[in-house]
Amino acid sequence: MHMSTLLSEPETQQLAALIEQSSNPQQVVDLVDKLMELSVVKGASDVHIEPFETEAVARFRIDGILHDAVTLPRPAHDRILARIKVLANLKIDEHRMPQDGRSSGRFGDRLVDFRVATLPQIFGEKIVLRVLPRDLKAGGLKDLGFSDQAVKPIEQHVRRPYGMILVCGPTGSGKSTTLYTLIQKLLDERGTSANVSTIEDPVEYAIPRVNQIQVGIGTGMSFEMALRGLLRQDADVIMVGEIRDRETAEAAIEASLTGRLLLSSLHTRDAVGALIRLLEIGIEPYLVSSSISLIVAQRLVRLICTGCVESYALDEPTYKDLVERYHLDRIIMAIEERVPQLAPIPSPPRLFRGKGCDACMYTGYRGRTAIFEVLEASDAFRVLAGKRATAAEFRDQAIGEGMITMLQEGFYKALSGQTTLEEVLKATLE
Repeated sequence: MHMSTLLSEPETQQLAALIEQSSNPQQVVDLVDKLMELSVVKGASDVHIEPFETEAVARFRIDGILHDAVTLPRPAHDRILARIKVLANLKIDEHRMPQDGRSSGRFGDRLVDFRVATLPQIFGEKIVLRVLPRDLKAGGLKDLGFSDQAVKPIEQHVRRPYGMILVCGPTGSGKSTTLYTLIQKLLDERGTSANVSTIEDPVEYAIPRVNQIQVGIGTGMSFEMALRGLLRQDADVIMVGEIRDRETAEAAIEASLTGRLLLSSLHTRDAVGALIRLLEIGIEPYLVSSSISLIVAQRLVRLICTGCVESYALDEPTYKDLVERYHLDRIIMAIEERVPQLAPIPSPPRLFRGKGCDACMYTGYRGRTAIFEVLEASDAFRVLAGKRATAAEFRDQAIGEGMITMLQEGFYKALSGQTTLEEVLKATLE
């Protein structure tokens, strides 16, 4: 049995003892409880339990990176699988089809939900548990990483009684967290005077005084069906977890044009990509131009560990390469104009990184933040949408109107010591 540096020596010994006795049903119960507890203690967002030919591996995703936690004998994996299926109310004897369920547990004074998904593979069923602590309080937009310049237009558009706000980015970029934060902002401002509903697949966090609808294959209800139903429910604010097809997009636009504020997400690389995606799936330009009021695009980057942060001078060849590829010199000038109180940035600039320590498990990183770009749909954008403009034309217009791109925002956070250059380039250029 192999253990990783993710676990302390006492944690390693506890797991080893439970695994050794995993033929005992009670020990399997304790082993699953321990894995769940450790996922909470370590701050994992997900637990992956993966079967292979002769063994299985449990891995924790922490700050977006998977870390091996423990290697398990195959018989232990099969017993763990059965136990988790029981906890999540899944069919124990179903091994050929994917299944989804939920479980919960209390660890000390913390109540945590686990979203469970199983998937058959050639050596058995893989299990993934999404870890969802109930005590996570929704912070403000600045807590997510939004700058003052980005917060102002978002708050203005959230206060509007109608229109569409889209949050864009790939899977795992924090879109759901941003949508939940916007919903909480609405509740804080409107109190019980607004009828707020969400349509999600799946529902991750329960929000008091919000009508949450779960859709998906197991429910027999699609996003579009649920949205059509909500239009007859006197909803003031609707959050659609994701726009996946033309039918859902049309229903969402209809909702936003009939006096409702609609929030949703799209899988696009940047803010301009949302406009292009809607046009590509067949939405008429006049509907796109008249419905969308704001688009937020985002990525997650790891924060440098404050316990081992150090600065270093960027070498001249790397600096020249960044200037040629990404116009870093212009970005630095824009940052100095945007933050006049900032000390002049030398050329080449000084950047930051983590040396690695016990607190960050020698990764140099601890925690994550987001980098954003916020696009307001001006009259000029509506004209461009009507002409079916190209992505380059939309982007030039946005930058001309003052949009700070994700790359610019990322470089600012790298120069101010929040994250590393490597994290910014990885997040924005993938």
